[in-house]
Amino acid sequence: MSEVFLFNSPPRSGNVFFTFLFTMFIDGQANKCLDIKKYSDKSQKQAVFFRNPYDSIPSAVVKARIDWDNDFDDLSELKNNIEGCAKEYLEAIKEAKANQPNLYLGKSEDIMANPISTIKDIALFFGLKAHDHPVTNQQINEEIKSRMNKMQKTRVDRYGKIITESLMSSHDGHMPREKTKTRIYLDSLVKELDLDIIKECYNEYMSIESTNAMKGQRWAS
Repeated sequence: MSEVFLFNSPPRSGNVFFTFLFTMFIDGQANKCLDIKKYSDKSQKQAVFFRNPYDSIPSAVVKARIDWDNDFDDLSELKNNIEGCAKEYLEAIKEAKANQPNLYLGKSEDIMANPISTIKDIALFFGLKAHDHPVTNQQINEEIKSRMNKMQKTRVDRYGKIITESLMSSHDGHMPREKTKTRIYLDSLVKELDLDIIKECYNEYMSIESTNAMKGQRWAS
C-alpha cells in the first residue's frame, strides 16, 4: 500500500491547493497526480475533485498556450485545444465514477468553499487523523495563498528558456484570482462554440455524487 496520498484530479481542478491543505491538517505526504489509470488501484489512497468544465477547460487551454508561447489568434487551433481538454476531462470523470469505491470523489468548488470540513471528511473516509486548528475557512485559504505566493517554481518554455514564477502567477495561479483578458476571452469562446462534448462534460460534472464519510461512507480498500 502506498503511504503517499494522491490528489489525482484533471488539470486546473485544484490539486496543488489540495496538497497544501492536506499537509496543514494531516500528517504524511500528499502529491498531485494526473493519472486516471490509478483510479482502479484499490491500494492507493486518493481523492479526485472535478471543477466546473466551463472554468477548468478554458483555464487549461490558457495555461498550456502561454507555457508554450502560443498566441490566441487561430480559432481552429483554439477549438482543437478546447476539444482535446474536454475529451480528457470526460474520460477522467467517467473513469472516476466507475471506480468511486476506491476514491474520495467530489467537486472542486465544494472543497474550496469548505476546506476544513472537507479535509476532515477525507480523513474520516480513509481512517486518517486530522488535527484541529482554531481557524476559519477564510483564514485557511488566505494562509495557503500566502504560502503559494512565496513559493517559486520553474518551467521550460518552447525555446528551452528556464522561467521562474510563483505558484500564484497570473496564468498559472492555483487559487481563485482576477481573470486576465485572455482568460475572459477563452471563457466566452467556450460558451460561444457550444460544443456537445462540453455539454456532456458539464452534465457528468453536475451528476457527481460526492463522497460523504459523515454519512457512513468508507474507503473500500
